[in-house]
Amino acid sequence: MAYQISDDCIACGACADGCPVNAISEGDGK
Repeated sequence: MAYQISDDCIACGACADGCPVNAISEGDGK
């Protein structure tokens, strides 16, 4: 399953806990 990061993302990490494959961390950018 693919996920898309919108232009609204500010790399704050708020969504990292909800990532099913732990592919998001604070400050990763886009």
